[in-house]
Amino acid sequence: MASFIPSARWARTLGVLLRSMNAPAQTTPPPESGYRLGIALIATLVALLVAVVEVGVESGPIRPGTGSVLLGLYVLVWGVMFLASYFYSHKTL
Repeated sequence: MASFIPSARWARTLGVLLRSMNAPAQTTPPPESGYRLGIALIATLVALLVAVVEVGVESGPIRPGTGSVLLGLYVLVWGVMFLASYFYSHKTL
């Protein structure tokens, strides 16, 4: 029966893992004014919504056309807005 003899390689690997777990936390940037970013995103959403309403999208199955493209862009801008709120959370209104 073989016995378990720890090698220097295992100790080195464990040391690297422990050092990486104790890495200093990243500092968060100070709160900043994000009025321009917020206004730009909201204005883009409003403009796309007005364009969708003006083109006229009917309820029911989605049909190819300008209205469908604008509606898709509107939904994508909502996604960008949520991503911006995650990555630019230090820019509070």
